[in-house]
Amino acid sequence: MTAVLLSGGLDSAVLLAEEAAARSVQPIYVSAGLAWEAAERASVDTFLKAVARPGIAPLAAVAVDMRDLYPGSHWAIEGRPPAYHTPDEDVYLPG
Repeated sequence: MTAVLLSGGLDSAVLLAEEAAARSVQPIYVSAGLAWEAAERASVDTFLKAVARPGIAPLAAVAVDMRDLYPGSHWAIEGRPPAYHTPDEDVYLPG
């Protein structure tokens, strides 16, 4: 069995589908306590329902609360995404 970190994004979804074509897969979602996780989990759940098959195990979820690394006003906590022209150092997520 292969473990795949599944974020709800395209890259991890394709990886899971490719791995599931060859072997059993354990999808794992890691929650860090950030603002967008409800939307991510909804995407993960929708995707897993769409690709359901015997070789894909039920989603395992792991919580690693990272909110203490950010000030309460940080965009990742408040859910205010930065503008497209924001410098890289301002969108970096520690941890």
